[in-house]
Amino acid sequence: MDNRRRQFFVSAGGQRSLLAGVFILILVLVVVVSGLFYILANRDLEKATYRAHFETLRNTMQMLLPWLVLVNAIGLIVVLILAIFFTHKIAGPAYHLQQDLKKIKEGDLTIRTAFRKGDGLKDVAEAMNDTTGQLRLDIANIKDKVDDLSKVTG
Repeated sequence: MDNRRRQFFVSAGGQRSLLAGVFILILVLVVVVSGLFYILANRDLEKATYRAHFETLRNTMQMLLPWLVLVNAIGLIVVLILAIFFTHKIAGPAYHLQQDLKKIKEGDLTIRTAFRKGDGLKDVAEAMNDTTGQLRLDIANIKDKVDDLSKVTG
């Protein structure tokens, strides 16, 4: 079974909605922290200075603002990239489980689910593999009993 990643977004709905939620949360956090930083720094600078130096300090705040925006933008991009890779550890295995469950539903009990190193949901895959294995045994036992009944009823 080939377990290489073939597409960037594995599960269109699940991964994108999880990613959007994480991104919005981080965006709100960045905006709130940046706003608080700017307000508090501006207030503290105003209190700590004399009127003669106020214009210089205001220019300093105006100089800091673009850097603050740039650093936050870079942080957002880095977090977004990391979030995509982290969601792959769940979304990819969930997608494979879904595909394997469809095959099981169609009657293929030979399916063995295997994930890449570092993927999540391995315990779910193991439970699913155990379940399909037990189903194979149960079906084999039922077939044996049907054969025995066929021989008896002749």
